[in-house]
Amino acid sequence: MASAVVNGIPYDWSGIEIDANNKIVQGAVSISYDHEVLVEILMAAGKNPFGRTDGVYKPGQPELELYESSYTELIVALGAGYMMKKFQVSVAYAHPGDPTRTDELIDCRIVKDAHSHKQGPNGVTCKVTLSMMRAKINGIDPVNT
Repeated sequence: MASAVVNGIPYDWSGIEIDANNKIVQGAVSISYDHEVLVEILMAAGKNPFGRTDGVYKPGQPELELYESSYTELIVALGAGYMMKKFQVSVAYAHPGDPTRTDELIDCRIVKDAHSHKQGPNGVTCKVTLSMMRAKINGIDPVNT
């Protein structure tokens, strides 16, 4: 397996693609996502835990920042009711010559969009909060179900 650090240099940038109704939308500035398994420690008589539950998978709410033009392209591709439509997000990154690592955010929906316009040389962006059903990190299912 390739290391996340190559010659002492960690991955430095990624490519983010959104597949909206078979239209690939690019122009994402940043993305962050997480997920977790909620478990309960089981206590019985005594001071030490008796065991733990398998838990339940809980996907986080990814935060995506896109250039406003890319955001418009996304919602046009999704169409009316765009906050009710599902789509996929792929995040790929690698160093030149190394295998590409791809994370998949599955069955995403837009649940919030925030627009902030300001004067200056930077491109106008839109911050989007997503709801996802599952994330596969480099193709690996976190709970294997």
